[in-house]
Amino acid sequence: MVILGSREERVKLLKAGFTGKDIEILYVFLNLYEVVGVDWQEMA
Repeated sequence: MVILGSREERVKLLKAGFTGKDIEILYVFLNLYEVVGVDWQEMA
């Protein structure tokens, strides 16, 4: 189940005063996605 998966859900949050960044953070936490950083530069 994807929470905040529809445009309507995101629009309601924007109208309630959430920022785009707030919505991104909520999406990640509510959907239990793991965000990984990748360093593409080779080690010297």
